[in-house]
Amino acid sequence: MSLLELLARARRPERRSSFGPTVVGMGFGMTIGFFAGLLLAPRTGQATREQLGRDVKEAAARIKGSMVDAAEIIKDKYGAEETEQGESEVKEKKQVKH
Repeated sequence: MSLLELLARARRPERRSSFGPTVVGMGFGMTIGFFAGLLLAPRTGQATREQLGRDVKEAAARIKGSMVDAAEIIKDKYGAEETEQGESEVKEKKQVKH
């Protein structure tokens, strides 16, 4: 390949997908971050797992509370009768699937 051909090729941008390298780079960065976090963590593994368990339980409680609040708002907006009818339809569809 001559120098002129190389220069012409360099000037002509090739359309390549950047998805693959992006995913690889993100995976690499997450892996490095994960291990750096483990190595630099101020707590022991057991203490970290216990804290993580507490955080998950708190998040679950907050989500449950939000869902209860949302259900109350829906009942207020659409009426309890329509909401109960919707719940029964969902239960029927679940039973059909199983």
